[in-house]
Amino acid sequence: MEIQLADFLECSDPRSFEVDAELFRGEVMPDKWIGLYADLGQQRLGLFLVGANFYLWWEGQAIPVSPEIIIHHHVWEGALRHLEIRQKGLLIEASYEVSPPIITQFYAESDDDTDFGLWVKSVLTCEETNALVRKSWSQRSGSDP
Repeated sequence: MEIQLADFLECSDPRSFEVDAELFRGEVMPDKWIGLYADLGQQRLGLFLVGANFYLWWEGQAIPVSPEIIIHHHVWEGALRHLEIRQKGLLIEASYEVSPPIITQFYAESDDDTDFGLWVKSVLTCEETNALVRKSWSQRSGSDP
């Protein structure tokens, strides 16, 4: 089955991602995008919500996010970043570059606005960000988490 994820920086250009239908048996799947993706270096990572559960999309697979997930995000030189996600049976590592946040006298982006790896870490480890994303995405899909 296919799901739609939108580009993190554009929040548009939804793309189809193939997932195992067995994983989502009994879930109502919306016909619009249900999460975001970004290319981190040469690898593509996605984060999406189905019902009350977050999933990662990595290397062609949908992976349920475990409560025991461990995420490390490192800033190396300048714009270079390294993301490491671990949970039972899973290791995701990606090194990538980000664009600096835009800052003007009228507007400022945070690092979360331009760094998908940092944003994923915030969503999955910060209760406030997690609740905000759940609320926003459940309103898009018309379901309650």
